[in-house]
Amino acid sequence: MKDAPTSVNDVRVAVICALVHEGDAVEKFFNQKWKPQDLPFLQGKTSARNLILGRIEHHFVVLAWLHRKGKGGATSTATILDDIFPDIKLVLVVGVCGGMPPHPKQKAEIQFGDVIISEGIIPYDEGKWEEKGYLNDKELLHQHWKIGGLIKRLSSKNGCKELRESALRHLQAKPPDAQDRASESEQTRKPNVHFGYVASGDTVIKWEEFRNEIVNRGRYKPIAFEMEAAGAETVFSNLVVVIKGVCDYADKEKNKAWQPYAASAGAAYMRAFLDEWQPSSVQTAVQDIAGGGIAKAGEGIAKATGGIMKGSKS
Repeated sequence: MKDAPTSVNDVRVAVICALVHEGDAVEKFFNQKWKPQDLPFLQGKTSARNLILGRIEHHFVVLAWLHRKGKGGATSTATILDDIFPDIKLVLVVGVCGGMPPHPKQKAEIQFGDVIISEGIIPYDEGKWEEKGYLNDKELLHQHWKIGGLIKRLSSKNGCKELRESALRHLQAKPPDAQDRASESEQTRKPNVHFGYVASGDTVIKWEEFRNEIVNRGRYKPIAFEMEAAGAETVFSNLVVVIKGVCDYADKEKNKAWQPYAASAGAAYMRAFLDEWQPSSVQTAVQDIAGGGIAKAGEGIAKATGGIMKGSKS
């Protein structure tokens, strides 16, 4: 394992955060970290000055805070990341979000502190309205087809159980309603994970009627609401996954009391998610073929399959 990245191509994972405490929660999981000015290959890149590079186990990760919330801020930050680091294969939008409150049709009740992992991203403030107020959102949904297999596996019953167990080993924070207790219940201090669609747009939602209208307007029913993922998706198509802790229900009761804990829970699940994710040399080679780089793709496939065969020898 390299002690430090030696080129921009070593960085395969980007993490985007909107709030300071979101980024602080992520940064706690860095085994090592470097400022851009400390890395020779980033010397002179002024656009990198507000980034932090780190290692989370065997992944080199770049952490970026947004200069402003919303899709515009996320798009500009993602553009900077894409310009500096050409080999990013996974973009995680980590932090806090609003969730759907408990109701009879939910598969599992979403509680404050639980974590949402996106199966797809819906930019709810775009699209085409049709008869009777119906939003044709078929082409708006951004699904994670490049890493869909991993999302499906982790969202299975056993996958959720293993992911949760891994995340809880990393989570040290306590929820706000447990701060003054001698001991809190097992259920209170163990956030669950929910997989589903995430609605993303430029509006801070504090009105349950507007929240419900977003859920009911189209084919895809989001279970959470946030403001950055759709912007990042415009740059890193099908590479963006939301991992966020629920801190409110996007209604008039919205406040910041649960934000620090929800951010910590989201970061803990991010850490567990990265334990399961690996950039695929074969996948990269296939993408090179699609882009016309057949010779480069052949080299990538040979290297990947050679490594597999070599690893299978006893």
